[in-house]
This record gives sequence, C-alpha cells and structure tokens, in this order.
Amino acid sequence: MSDATTQNTSTTSGSTRPQSGQATSEFVQEMSRLGENLCALLKSYWESEERKSLERELTKGLEAFTSSVNDTLQQLKQDEKLSKAKESVKGAWQTVHGPQLMAEARAGALDTLRAINDQLARAAARKPAQEVTPDTAPSDESK
Repeated sequence: MSDATTQNTSTTSGSTRPQSGQATSEFVQEMSRLGENLCALLKSYWESEERKSLERELTKGLEAFTSSVNDTLQQLKQDEKLSKAKESVKGAWQTVHGPQLMAEARAGALDTLRAINDQLARAAARKPAQEVTPDTAPSDESK
C-alpha cells in the first residue's frame, strides 16, 4: 500500500486524513499515471521485434494461401473436363427454358388458377347461415 493509502485507512485517533480535494487530486494523478503506463506498454509491444516478426509471418502465410488458391482456380479454368461440364450445364439450361417446357409450365399454372377460382366461386355461392335467435332475453349486465 502507498503511504497515502496507509494514512487513509489508519484507525488511530492521531492520524491525519487528507482532505477530500487532496484525495481527489491524488486519485486523478494515479489514473493519469495508469493511462501513461498503459500507453507506454502498448507502444513498446507495438514496436517490439516479436510483433513485427509475427506480422511478417502472417503476411507471408496469407500471400502463400492466396497464391495457392489462385493457382488452383487457374488450373480449373483450363481443365478440359470443366469446359465440357460447363457446356453440358449450358445445354441443360437452354433445354429447361425451351418453348415446350415453358408452354407446359404455363398450362399447369393456368389449370391451378382455374381450380382455385372455381373453389372460391363455390365457397362464395354457398347460402349464408340462418340467423340464430337467442332463447333468452339479453341480461342488463351486457348493456
């Protein structure tokens, strides 16, 4: 404990306690010192050779990873099998969007819409329920 703290926590009647303003001033000074020390610590770590070495290693690793991925992508682009597969997918895409399939899809959608409309029309044409009359007169409490 610091001398000031020892003085503050002493329980003897002869000890002198710092006044509130002095205690606040000491607190502010210590907080300021703490901030300065933390800044100095962070700065020393940031400028350390260990951090710089770690940064170089990470940079080299990321560059190697990027290079490897790019090489693999280039190989895939040049792969003949991939080109054939790409053409097959393109042909399948064109077949799916061909006129015959589109006509069948339209017909199916039209049939579905007709069925929904017929069901809605039948539901709307049903007779409304007859009004039910209560067996007893309404009570005064509900007014």
